[in-house]
Amino acid sequence: SIFARDKGLKLILPEKTEKIVKVKSKNLLKVSINDKGQIFIGDKEVALEQVGPIVEERLKENPKLIVILRPHVHSPYHRMIEVFDQLKKHKVTRLAVSVINPEGT
Repeated sequence: SIFARDKGLKLILPEKTEKIVKVKSKNLLKVSINDKGQIFIGDKEVALEQVGPIVEERLKENPKLIVILRPHVHSPYHRMIEVFDQLKKHKVTRLAVSVINPEGT
């Protein structure tokens, strides 16, 4: 028998550093997922299928763009993976993940 092996997510993490890097807000694009699984780019709600093309267009306008994926701590896990897959499919290479936690814990 031959078994397919899922390789998971390939992430290259930066080395630990104390250096603070300041990024201009024009070079940041927030992709958020609320606790109901709705997706937002900036303040605008978008469908899952729109995420990749919108981000790809924004990257053409600004190659220095860093995408911040912000899932709510109670959002469906599969939704974050679906959004992550869309970003990966559309060649996003500069990505940060920051969880939305309204409780502050």
